[in-house]
Amino acid sequence: MQHFRYVVLSQGDRWKIIRGHRRFSESYADKSQAMCSAIAFAEKDGGAGRKSEVVVRHEDGRFMTEWMFSSRSSGGSLQ
Repeated sequence: MQHFRYVVLSQGDRWKIIRGHRRFSESYADKSQAMCSAIAFAEKDGGAGRKSEVVVRHEDGRFMTEWMFSSRSSGGSLQ
């Protein structure tokens, strides 16, 4: 099963989304807008039978999984 990871990170005063080596061209004014968009992308992948997750890179360099979709679950979940 393919596994897609969407990373939400801040770049200056904007927020971006990266999946693998692909940077999405859109930038967002705040973290919550970027999270909502990343979750929407991940839900599409999940609906197509792929495992997907949304991870946030925090200012201290830590990565935390914020949302996950698996075909074994009935849908996504916020943690």
